[in-house]
Amino acid sequence: MNPDAKTETAASPHEVANEAGLQPPAARREPVEHVLHGDRRVDHYAWLRQKENPDVIAYLEAENVYTDAILRPTEQLQEKLYQEMLGRIQQTDFTVPYRLRGYLYFTRTHEGKQYPLHFRRREAEGSPEELLLDLNQLAVGHSFLALGSLDISDDDRLLAYSLDTTGYRQYMLHVKDLVSGALLTEKIERVTSVAWAADNRSLFYTVEDETTKRSHRLYRHALGSTEPDPLLYEEADEKRLARLKGSENAEIAGLAAKVDREEVYHRMHAQMWHDRLQEEPRYIAALAELRPLLEQRGEHTSELPELWEEMTMVRRSQPAGTKW
Repeated sequence: MNPDAKTETAASPHEVANEAGLQPPAARREPVEHVLHGDRRVDHYAWLRQKENPDVIAYLEAENVYTDAILRPTEQLQEKLYQEMLGRIQQTDFTVPYRLRGYLYFTRTHEGKQYPLHFRRREAEGSPEELLLDLNQLAVGHSFLALGSLDISDDDRLLAYSLDTTGYRQYMLHVKDLVSGALLTEKIERVTSVAWAADNRSLFYTVEDETTKRSHRLYRHALGSTEPDPLLYEEADEKRLARLKGSENAEIAGLAAKVDREEVYHRMHAQMWHDRLQEEPRYIAALAELRPLLEQRGEHTSELPELWEEMTMVRRSQPAGTKW
């Protein structure tokens, strides 16, 4: 190859933009000051977090127009690359089935469809397939769809699943009757995980904190109930717990450590804890008094020793062998 040979290259997007006199949109600056632990931080673009603000929408649309304009010369290349990648994917396919209580569960994809279909069939040879969810059908009318949780009740008759149609990992919980194919009335927002109770009529689910998007509360829901779902557990703030665990007061440090250790225990044994709280009103009162004390960020009060003694009495009142 002759290094001196001249080769023609396509104009870059920036060259195209310069020739057309296009300028990228510039977001206005609106300083917002944040002070944390004595550190001052100024965010000039905090206003762009306002998703429903007409100015934000107009700015994003202007960015899209600019992007489309400067990338227009590459449209043929984009399509070529897309078709090449698509050609390396087996679009019509199915997953390896997994067994659960006499059923085989699997998903299937079809060429030209964006989302998988979820099926099951009994293990007996020749059993017909049963369609559980067609995500393509559920996506109709939405620009985005993502499946979160998917859980079958122990009697294999009900399906709990969650969908995000926003693109912001905000999942709505739904329940489907697999016998009739009908959807139940349940619609619970911001669900991050779900599990069926042994009675096949109740659900345990966690919801996210709207700011941090971390799972922070555990609820129990009875199918068909219109009453507020009981809160079974609320995650204590890690920083507050860490500070309390370092307290010079041994009782406070021990209590904080106990709360920290039992976070996983609460989630794994939610139904047992629910029943225990119903049977022991003194423990409910203790928890109600404990929460504001934890929120005092380590400033101990004279009420805590009395609360500690009350919790100790509740613990001693349980049958021998009860694990705490």
